[in-house]
Amino acid sequence: MATKDQLLWLRATQRARNTRENFAAFRTLIETPGSLTTGVVMPANSRLGVSASVDVDPGALLVAVNGVDHGVNGGPADMVFMLGYVEKARTITLGPGAVGDVSLYVLDGWNRPYLIATT
Repeated sequence: MATKDQLLWLRATQRARNTRENFAAFRTLIETPGSLTTGVVMPANSRLGVSASVDVDPGALLVAVNGVDHGVNGGPADMVFMLGYVEKARTITLGPGAVGDVSLYVLDGWNRPYLIATT
């Protein structure tokens, strides 16, 4: 029977592998970013970030996921706000409160942002 430490190691290894595989699905979008105006379909499950080229007011609705608007905390221009976990096959579009140029990022396992779409 596996010890608690072995089970924790196994879960961490599986989680890291899943993260790498999901992140690899974004390779095409990272190389040629899509357009938020027309919408971007998520190729895999992942955590996303969003930023704007101007200061953002608290609660600004920068993007919509499958038609549901998502707000962010206010902050300075070009700050990447955590959008959260978004599932595969969801469509990300520009939200009604979008200001300036809005950029969408996929976040890797260390929360480093990689650009996948802009306005």
